[in-house]
Amino acid sequence: MAPASTFTTKVVTRNGELFAGEVVSAVAPGQAGYFGVKANHAPFITALGIGELKVTTADNQAHYFAIAGGVAEVRDNVFVVLADVGERALDIDIARAEEAAERARARLFGAGPEEQVDITRAEVALARALNRLRVARHRQ
Repeated sequence: MAPASTFTTKVVTRNGELFAGEVVSAVAPGQAGYFGVKANHAPFITALGIGELKVTTADNQAHYFAIAGGVAEVRDNVFVVLADVGERALDIDIARAEEAAERARARLFGAGPEEQVDITRAEVALARALNRLRVARHRQ
């Protein structure tokens, strides 16, 4: 019997399932960098970072998601992404993402010396907004 060329993939957030289906490959943002998954991948669990998740189906259709945080697991030809925050490229509100990026930039670069700014929080907010804008480029 030939090895499987596809594997089951599920992308889930607190708000529900974003994707479920058979795919030939996936590329996801781990906290230590991007990683790829193909059929018969070795089992593993990893923490997710902020970035673009791409899954490609057998008919060569690519599906893109903006994700931030969470965990991913590969086991027995099943890849599960449990994202803290996730959004399909097609669902991203570009104007809202641009506004969020501007707010984060203003907090980071426009704060006076008397203002208390949580730099880490503002940097994460900016990274998430810029990621959403990058992923939105893949709208079809």
